[in-house]
Amino acid sequence: MLYKKIFYLALLITSVLVFFTWSIIDNSNFLIMSDNVYLQMLFKILTSLILAYLFFYSIASFVIYLLNRLKKIKKFIFRSIYFEGTWIGFYRTKDNNPIVYFQIIEQDIEHMHIYGEAYYLNMNLRCSWHSTSEVTIEIKNATLSYLTDIELDINKVHIPGFFISTFFKKGIREIPWRIKGTSTSLNNTNVSIEQIKVSDKTDILKCIDDKTKLLQEAIKTFQDDINNINTPPFETPVLLELV
Repeated sequence: MLYKKIFYLALLITSVLVFFTWSIIDNSNFLIMSDNVYLQMLFKILTSLILAYLFFYSIASFVIYLLNRLKKIKKFIFRSIYFEGTWIGFYRTKDNNPIVYFQIIEQDIEHMHIYGEAYYLNMNLRCSWHSTSEVTIEIKNATLSYLTDIELDINKVHIPGFFISTFFKKGIREIPWRIKGTSTSLNNTNVSIEQIKVSDKTDILKCIDDKTKLLQEAIKTFQDDINNINTPPFETPVLLELV
């Protein structure tokens, strides 16, 4: 879908540039080297193909460059599949401990990288995770899936898993704001997950103060669930709860 948009945009600009380039050439008679009409036609065709290729390649590369570096342009083009940013959630462990977490999604034209951390309310780390495969987005079914690796902070054990979810939007052309699905570990443990997007920023891990503020925001957002000690495990938003 995105490549199709870029293709049409580059094709449109290329057509306009080639047209105006040849208008200038024709008016100046700069490249007319022979009175032979067929040779002139062949030369124009070959020159047009070369110009079209150079223009198209340059424009497409420039558009991709802008998409990968300017968030406002990326957000406008990606729109209904724009996941990049910071997401927060809450869940309870099997022993009924409340956990808050944040997840970062980095996205460009070709790849998506997902990673995050989960904490107890005293800000002690419980676990962390990151995606280990290409993230698959099914626009028609509104699904998101990928392989993941979870590191438990207690014993530093790494557990591979698979994540599949449905994403929700407030309108057809709106960006996703909520994700809900299931994470399955290698030992066949299934857990339900749910999270909401709070920011387009992805540099939260670079600043401890920002990380603390984000976790406090998660606690505030899910305060009712945290206070409800009768909330059963895995029925509130859960992410990667494997033990």
